[in-house]
Amino acid sequence: MISQWKKLARYAFIDLELAPDSTTFISGMARSGTTWLAETLNYDNSQRDVLEPFLPAKVGAARVFKTNQYLNPENRDPVLIRHARKILSGNFRSRWSDWGNRRFISTRRIVKDVRTNLMLKWLLGLRPGMRTLFLIRHPLSIYASWKKLGWGRGTETKRGDFEEVVSQADLLADYPLVANGLARINPADYFEKSIFLWGILHYVPFRQLYPQDCLFVYYENLVLKPEEELGRIFSHLNRPFDFSALSHKIRVPSKTNYHDRNFSIAPETLIQGWKKEFSGEEISRSHEILDIFGLRRLYDENGFPAFPEQNLPICFR
Repeated sequence: MISQWKKLARYAFIDLELAPDSTTFISGMARSGTTWLAETLNYDNSQRDVLEPFLPAKVGAARVFKTNQYLNPENRDPVLIRHARKILSGNFRSRWSDWGNRRFISTRRIVKDVRTNLMLKWLLGLRPGMRTLFLIRHPLSIYASWKKLGWGRGTETKRGDFEEVVSQADLLADYPLVANGLARINPADYFEKSIFLWGILHYVPFRQLYPQDCLFVYYENLVLKPEEELGRIFSHLNRPFDFSALSHKIRVPSKTNYHDRNFSIAPETLIQGWKKEFSGEEISRSHEILDIFGLRRLYDENGFPAFPEQNLPICFR
């Protein structure tokens, strides 16, 4: 009976838009832990759960956007603005986005998306007061996951994520560093273009966003010191924080734990699991690519956050 009610909530819910700060937005690269964080924050089912609404292939309200769309913060396209506001206010329905929702009547929502890094500043301009989190995870950890899943490679009929991003003329015009950097990698090499893609998807928001725009969160800090990091997040969201009420969630894998990772092992081991996947030469090459964007210093040589106490982008101006 309970499972039937959960299924019904996906399609029969009511979402009431009452205030600009009623939306919590989580942005990050795919496999950075966005689903896990969203599920943890909604541990009490107090909010509507909205999954990746800016995926045009799955969500009707997002069909006016490109996948991994770049938008200059000053862009005033009325069609894009109208559709983005519709999504951020919760004024839409989608079998794709609502499959995890378990709440019938909502006045608040958690929206998580892995294809909005390049237009996040633009989205924030449309909805002042929206509480926003930007999730960061080590590039080699993300690449190791993508490689196992075969993500981002593209097919004969569909371009990969890298090709979708670097084909956007507005992005290359606004950020010549990206265009110039393409000459320093082999775009046919899956490893090199994946690390370069990680660089673009973090460099652009780091150049656009100020600390007051959103809270920058390391995935690694959530694993290593969950109580401290979640306390910081709940404070940013202006929500009461009781770690004991949600501690059971932090060690539970998300619905997208495709590798069946064991969250009961030592946190340090979980964080550094990517190390055994790469040779010293590959690690050095990843550093060279990240240096194009000035992003290698985000992590120390052991793969731990180098600026754990700072809200990041100010370091890159």
